[in-house]
Amino acid sequence: NVNLNQDVIDELQKAIDLLSRFQYLPVASWVSEMDIRLRNVVFNNSPKNAVIEFDQDPKYKGNRFVSALSDAIIDRETVEIDYAPFGQKPQVLTLWPYYLKQYHHLWYLMATNAATGQLEYIQLNYIKDIHDSAVKYKPCSIDIKKYLSERIGVTNPDAAGKPIKMRFWASENVWPELLQVPLHHTQTVLGEADGGYIFAMETCLNQELMRALMQFGSELVVLEPLDMRLEVAQAYALSLNRYGFNVDFNAVNN
Repeated sequence: NVNLNQDVIDELQKAIDLLSRFQYLPVASWVSEMDIRLRNVVFNNSPKNAVIEFDQDPKYKGNRFVSALSDAIIDRETVEIDYAPFGQKPQVLTLWPYYLKQYHHLWYLMATNAATGQLEYIQLNYIKDIHDSAVKYKPCSIDIKKYLSERIGVTNPDAAGKPIKMRFWASENVWPELLQVPLHHTQTVLGEADGGYIFAMETCLNQELMRALMQFGSELVVLEPLDMRLEVAQAYALSLNRYGFNVDFNAVNN
């Protein structure tokens, strides 16, 4: 019932447009209801066109579990989840949850599987439901933030794996982007070479690293270590074979 002038309405609109992008985070679960009320009451159900957009999908199913899992982590509570990864049989997992991380628009839960004692990454999109558990909570035995800082993304096929030193060359078409948005926080510039730049970084080997390196195609070349260079080369050879170009894998190895 408060009379608002146009300047105040404009400022409120800007605030709502920004806050609405965070409505799926546990700390801002109240934003959704506030957004609807303000748009209907204050703006007479005719909001102005938005001028900012965040790269997230409001239809992503995993969003609905972020708040509950965040609470479980903070309260140190064991949870049971109905989990059904794509192409696998549904299963019930008892977890000690430790950390939530968003990577490439997807939410992941870092937790220890109470049955195996192994640290796992759980994609929230595959969770069907969450239940309370009577199993006693067990704190994490490692530094999760350090664990994640040593890799790109969340996965690690070798839980005991250590970061490796690597060098790669980037062409003039992509090195400016890599300077602004490094692949990893350990990335450094070693110098110019062949019309581009040579970079170094130290990170664990996983599938996210492979994807990060290969997203640039021929504009980025792994120099060392040799086994990583060969793995990337073989992946490109396989891709060419699938496109109908015959590439000898043995020749790649040599």
